[in-house]
Amino acid sequence: MTDFEDLQDMTTKEEIMNEFFTWLFDDVDVKDKSVILKSEVDLSLAHDYFDPKIYFPEQIYRFFQTPAMRRLGRISQLSLSVNEFPNTYHDRLEHSKGVYNRKLEEMIYNFKSAEWRQYIESNNLKLYLIAELIKIAGHDIGHFPFSHAMEEQLCGYHGAHEIIGQKIMLEDKEIQDVLISISPKLPDILKNLYEHDFLNFRLHDESSYDVDRVDYISRDSLYVGSPVNIKTLPYTSIPYVSHTEPFVDAYSHYSLSDIENLLNLREYGYDTLYMSENEQASECVMNIFFKQFLASNSKCGNNLRSFLDSFNSTDVNNISIEEFIKWDDIAVYRELLDIAQHHEDENIRKLATLIIPRIDTFLNLLYSMIGCKEGKYSKEDAEFLTELKSIIRGNSELIANLSNPNFMSDNIISLKPSPLLEKLKDQSAVVSFDYNFKAYNPKEPIYILSKEGNIHDLSEHPDRTREWKDSSKKIHYDFTYVPLLKMRGFSDDEIEQIKNNSTLDKTVIPPEKVNMSPLQVGHNIKDYFSNIDIGER
Repeated sequence: MTDFEDLQDMTTKEEIMNEFFTWLFDDVDVKDKSVILKSEVDLSLAHDYFDPKIYFPEQIYRFFQTPAMRRLGRISQLSLSVNEFPNTYHDRLEHSKGVYNRKLEEMIYNFKSAEWRQYIESNNLKLYLIAELIKIAGHDIGHFPFSHAMEEQLCGYHGAHEIIGQKIMLEDKEIQDVLISISPKLPDILKNLYEHDFLNFRLHDESSYDVDRVDYISRDSLYVGSPVNIKTLPYTSIPYVSHTEPFVDAYSHYSLSDIENLLNLREYGYDTLYMSENEQASECVMNIFFKQFLASNSKCGNNLRSFLDSFNSTDVNNISIEEFIKWDDIAVYRELLDIAQHHEDENIRKLATLIIPRIDTFLNLLYSMIGCKEGKYSKEDAEFLTELKSIIRGNSELIANLSNPNFMSDNIISLKPSPLLEKLKDQSAVVSFDYNFKAYNPKEPIYILSKEGNIHDLSEHPDRTREWKDSSKKIHYDFTYVPLLKMRGFSDDEIEQIKNNSTLDKTVIPPEKVNMSPLQVGHNIKDYFSNIDIGER
């Protein structure tokens, strides 16, 4: 077997990837045992890896080509963060491939151990490894447009995308066809993985330190403009005397600083990005817009109305996956542009506009998601881009608002505790956001060896740098919006007094080190879209 210590330091990972998949597919139940690797450069690896590529055997690559997975390429990873961080154009498909790669790296590190390989072979678990790679690759397949932002406002909690995602993974015909093409047993094994824990997979997939967090923290840091080095860490399965755990996966003592660094970075990310006041101010406007739009009788945005109504009348467990996967960020933006131009109520038009990013960041986002670089458009995208050209070339209220750098700060108000806040709550003019955050959750333990070789949960590790048990914090914001206040009958003078009490800083933060804008050099993004050659090709 190829000798290596650290995957980051390998000139090329292709040889070890070939060895691993040749071994993995050498199973009586795998139909096609050939190994033909495809590869893609992952920008989040380029900062630290000599070989920054992700490798896919053709059998698994077909999973990423299914419509349900390709849809993730049109769903933003960080929702409306481009309002504050104009670099963050990456999507859920890019992240999903990154998480697949981190899981693959974990398996490659285990593959070095002859004992591990023998255990997998003697217990006929190769199909479980294949199913796990596909399962983790599809962990975000149930995400709503705008990721968590729309999910929270429609359903009120984070977990809805996981319920829908599992439903898609187990019922979508194209995905089932991919599974069966690998092995007829794979659909049942995938279902088994959702119902039961095998090889401590859940510890590495859904915990305080998992492949999802390793990827999104490194990837988001890159697109925010400050790349960081977060390694995939090898671990050792160790017998553990416990009533509930026959063995645990423990990281070496040398991993302690890397693990604590990731947890600290995640906490910083929640403070400055994921749950920041600015981010939630942009997301919470959806709550008001959905309510006011659904209560109106306008005929514009009817497709969006039907989609929103489906979550009022149907439990997410019974949602139509065929209808759900038709919706992505572009589909919602198309409806928002219609509403922002044609709704009879000026205030609903402005609420819709507040969900659309500023014009330059919006157009860069569309350039990335629609695939303008390739210049091949579906009929729907061609129609959308044609409408967009008309908007950019015109002098409508919408383009004026999107081009106004102060439009958002003029219409979003953050409220601090005061009698005024209580008065506004009584008049249903406030949207509140609450979240309990834990930098580390002892109920999802990370086991790390001490220098002496003893197993410790991170919160009890003798060399920890902070008290992780006390890392909880409550996040609370209250917002109102000028269009909402006008709908509630407030005068311009009253609104101005309310705005004077807001301390929200809507300053756009420039990239610190890296600029990821798709058309950053030699182009005016408005000119590009106003002159784009559109046609179904």
